[in-house]
Amino acid sequence: KGADAVVMVEHVKEKDGKIEVLLPVTPGKNVSAQGEDVKLGEIVLQKGRILRPQDVGMLAATGNVKVEVSAKPHVAILSTGAELQEPGKPLKGAKIADVNSYSLSAAVASCGGMPLRLGIVPDKEKQIRFALEGATKSDMVLISGGSSVGEGDVVPDLISELGELLFHGVAMRPGSPTGFGVINQKPVFALPGFPVSSLVAFDMLVRPALRHMQGLPPDRGYQKVRARLGRKVSSTLGRIDVVRVKLQSSGEEFIADPIRVTGSGILSSMTAADGFFLVPEKREGFDEGDIVEVEIYPHF
Repeated sequence: KGADAVVMVEHVKEKDGKIEVLLPVTPGKNVSAQGEDVKLGEIVLQKGRILRPQDVGMLAATGNVKVEVSAKPHVAILSTGAELQEPGKPLKGAKIADVNSYSLSAAVASCGGMPLRLGIVPDKEKQIRFALEGATKSDMVLISGGSSVGEGDVVPDLISELGELLFHGVAMRPGSPTGFGVINQKPVFALPGFPVSSLVAFDMLVRPALRHMQGLPPDRGYQKVRARLGRKVSSTLGRIDVVRVKLQSSGEEFIADPIRVTGSGILSSMTAADGFFLVPEKREGFDEGDIVEVEIYPHF
């Protein structure tokens, strides 16, 4: 009682029931004032954020042991195509590896979802119908392939038959065959079969939806930087182009070197990219030296 400072035990020596203080101690030393961290009635965390380790610590420190959070959406992922096979096996004939279910699983996890790979479904209407019906036990369904206009591209028709097809076809490159509908009150995204188109469509449409389901702003959630364009990029009016770029630091600014817009199956155009920018539908492109807003992929 009456003390106005605290000395740490490692700075004292005990002898005969008394202590010797080995370092000088000023008034207020090692004393925390009530409310210096958080004041009474102060809002410590706003809604619409991902809880970080320090946020969880703050909840514990302030006695908020139960808080309302959004559940991580469970996302069922289907790949369609008789040409697909599981990765790691020798490819024979016209077979190709199932890339999309793996890359989409990683994409779902990267924005807080819980991916559930349901495997490969042949291009057979009956089997796709059965798979779609089962997949709607999850909170969201992603199905890649079968969304274009070929004879075996039956996914949009099946979504319409089993529920409601809200749109099919987007004025965007890559990713134009993308469709969206609702089955059993669950959102269903029909994504293109080409790997780059599939991932771009995910970023443009699925990622904002998944973030919204978790109480986050319905955007892509990527950091953005302004960069000077390294060379001219041409586009077509009435369509959004998603241009992958490589970023380089030049003095106090970034230079964005376009990798490519076309090449829906050229996955290396994405693994080599640091991010992307959009050419709006009302522009015919950007000139070399123009300033663009680049959305950066994580871990840049």
